[in-house]
Amino acid sequence: MGANLSGTRLTHANLTGADLQGADLSQADLAGGNLSQANLLGANLQGANLTGTTITGADLQGANLTGAIYNRPPSGDQGAPPSQGQ
Repeated sequence: MGANLSGTRLTHANLTGADLQGADLSQADLAGGNLSQANLLGANLQGANLTGTTITGADLQGANLTGAIYNRPPSGDQGAPPSQGQ
């Protein structure tokens, strides 16, 4: 089991390459942050705010993204939108 960061405000946080495997990030505010190359294998992102978050190369296998909010900024390559189980 990973870290319990449920409901944490991590706006604009640079978590590039972070090991968040199995972390509970449910209801966390990660808006505008950077999760590039992060290990989110099996993480709980249920209801998390990922608006404008860069996720290029992040491992989201088995992650729970139910109800997560993700809106890419209008320009720039911010990575593909997350999808559950990918």
